[in-house]
Amino acid sequence: GFFVRGVDHRLSYLGAERLTGAVGILAREGECAEKVALGPRTHVVLMTHHVERDEMALRLALHSQAPYIGVLSSPGRSARMIRDLLSAGERIGLQEMRRLRAPIGLDIGAQSPDEIALSVLAEILMVRRNASGQPMSARFVEEVAVVDTLGS
Repeated sequence: GFFVRGVDHRLSYLGAERLTGAVGILAREGECAEKVALGPRTHVVLMTHHVERDEMALRLALHSQAPYIGVLSSPGRSARMIRDLLSAGERIGLQEMRRLRAPIGLDIGAQSPDEIALSVLAEILMVRRNASGQPMSARFVEEVAVVDTLGS
């Protein structure tokens, strides 16, 4: 049910063999803002191997209405990007930081790329549905406690 777009500055990374089921958008440096619309139903996942490109994309995402901005990186690298943006004069408030997920995904013990993708999608759905992310069994335990209390 998601319309997935992959954005890269390299045409070779946008082919169907790399982006199965997604649409590739070629955006060279400085073109993202004009080629990629980030609205209130857009969920952003950032991952490059180039910190300056990630910072540029993060700046664009933080200034958008995207409710979910995830960065696939270590906590240290993500913190460094935020510090760099702040040092460059970017204004990043609490509202922007609440939309930022870094590192990305829910802690499900993911190891493989498919498992990591599953943890990211689960987090996106959690944010999209304004859900808690707690195990469903937690609700069952609460229900049993209420029933037990009523039966006393």
